[in-house]
Amino acid sequence: MNVVKASHRIDPDAAPRSAPAVEPGRSFFDMDFWINCLGTPVLVVEEDALVVRAMNRSAGVMFRLGADISLPCPIDHLVGIEAARTLAQTWSVGRVGMIGEPILVRCQFGDHCRVMLVTIAPVVVDGTAMRLFTISESPPPGSVAIATWQENLLALLNWLPFGLEITNLADEAQFVNAHFHELFGFEQYELKTSEDWWRHAYPDPDYRRFARNLWEKSVEEARAENREMTPFELQVATKDGSRRTIQFRHRTLLDLHVNLFLDVTKERAYARELRRLADTDPLTGIMNRRRFFEEADRLFATSPDGHGNIAMLLLDIDHFKRINDNHGHGDGDIVLEEFTRRCREAIRRDDLFARLGGEEFVVLLPDASEREVREIGERVRAAIADAPFITGLASIPVTVSLGATLRRAGEFSVDAVVSRADRALYSAKANGRNRLDIEI
Repeated sequence: MNVVKASHRIDPDAAPRSAPAVEPGRSFFDMDFWINCLGTPVLVVEEDALVVRAMNRSAGVMFRLGADISLPCPIDHLVGIEAARTLAQTWSVGRVGMIGEPILVRCQFGDHCRVMLVTIAPVVVDGTAMRLFTISESPPPGSVAIATWQENLLALLNWLPFGLEITNLADEAQFVNAHFHELFGFEQYELKTSEDWWRHAYPDPDYRRFARNLWEKSVEEARAENREMTPFELQVATKDGSRRTIQFRHRTLLDLHVNLFLDVTKERAYARELRRLADTDPLTGIMNRRRFFEEADRLFATSPDGHGNIAMLLLDIDHFKRINDNHGHGDGDIVLEEFTRRCREAIRRDDLFARLGGEEFVVLLPDASEREVREIGERVRAAIADAPFITGLASIPVTVSLGATLRRAGEFSVDAVVSRADRALYSAKANGRNRLDIEI
């Protein structure tokens, strides 16, 4: 392909995937004329996809374009994958028409690699956001050594096991590392502004408002006191629709803002699972004794003036030892699991249900009158007694005794309520079992 023709052969149908709402700017015809007035190699590149849409004659000579290259083409076809990655990680470079800070890029020219000095200026061509890459073929003395430091630094930043974002004082992103892309999946063109980040990362408007208020308040306090922001965690949506628990850290350094994104999703999931195991009876899946008394203490403490119609039911499976002795502990476990299921269906959704140990269970009923306690207790008794428990080949009749009580005015002790319910349970057993007794 003739080099001169390459600078003019622009396909008008090769529009970018999306065009931002910007002013029309120059036309491709005008841009092509002006860049060819320059003796320095210039590339005109789509901002979102890093696709070269035009270049001047000097660039054609530099890249030794042949018949196998036609425009538009991905920039990595010209400068190599490594250089394209460096350019992709350099995000916002200033406002339209303003030239950004020069960067050193190691470009691949066939079998040869050369360090080039590149300056980037945002431009608008036919209403499309583009970048003007001006390339210096002969960097200043010493720049090769600087390029080595830059490459080492970029390699280090991309190696870091957490997301890194560097912004200017206006919070416009200048650089993000490779792990940022791995964490969230968004490309540069999808997060051109901070508004894009808030919209994509927090699709729910209410949670977005909460997250943004927390972020802005925390950052403002940290900057005012010249310290690192107090870390916090949020649920962030990634491009594939999954959710990650991200710990956010922030610090202002000189004229840069540095944001760190630590993925703690697995750690928090492990913590929740450990908490669940610590709070749950492993056989029945309901609360264990420790968790029940924690929740009961909390409910009693938050109820006004020691009154609140809180009731308690103690349940004890009648003659459970006989079931284990006659049918084996395996069938005994099946009975306990089925007993739990039937009780759950008989009590209310918000009632606290726990296994205290062995065959003894407890239900705490918030906002329950004496009549409701009797109705729920009788529902539980009937649910257990009305149908036998099927365990393999065995059909086992099961009954339960229940003791109930209500919290008294001015009573803040859970133990006192448990003691009364226990006396009522003893009374139910003494009076023939398979019944509910209540002590007010």
